[in-house]
Amino acid sequence: MRVNLAQEKKQGFIIDRTYLIMLIIFIVLIASMFIQYTILNNRIDNNEEKIKLVNEELKTLREKRNEYLSLKEEINKMESEIASREDKEQKLPSITKQNWNLTLLELGRIIPDKVMINSLNINDKNLSIKGYGENSQIISKFLDNLLESELLVNIKLNQLTNGEDVSYSITTDINAANTNTVNDMSGEEEN
Repeated sequence: MRVNLAQEKKQGFIIDRTYLIMLIIFIVLIASMFIQYTILNNRIDNNEEKIKLVNEELKTLREKRNEYLSLKEEINKMESEIASREDKEQKLPSITKQNWNLTLLELGRIIPDKVMINSLNINDKNLSIKGYGENSQIISKFLDNLLESELLVNIKLNQLTNGEDVSYSITTDINAANTNTVNDMSGEEEN
């Protein structure tokens, strides 16, 4: 029998190298998966915040779009109303516009030199003139010319003030019955 006097070596925990390598690879894989999971979660959180911001902007834009559409609808209604009013105005003969044109032509024909008009107001069939002239004789001639006009009737001198120049205020009515006669006369003068 043999006796071995050398101390017996305790066999310890022996790890095979392949198992060790596989364990390290497994740990690295789990760590990389955790890192990737964390990165993806951060991206998801960032994207969710961006989605919230975009949704808020979309909500604001929808409100603005609705406001724009309502304003556009109001503008379209107003434009159609204006167009219909213009159509009505074109269909109705405008005596006032005719009187206005003829009255200015007549005033241009009868006003003497050195008489100035500061204010001229034509309302329907009434005419109001304010201005000044060099002297009272010139204003008197202007009144005579007004009296001779077939277009103007009921001529009234409301104010005559002497100063450096003579200022006047005259009111009169427009005789609509004689507008054709004056119109014919102004047409002859143009030719």
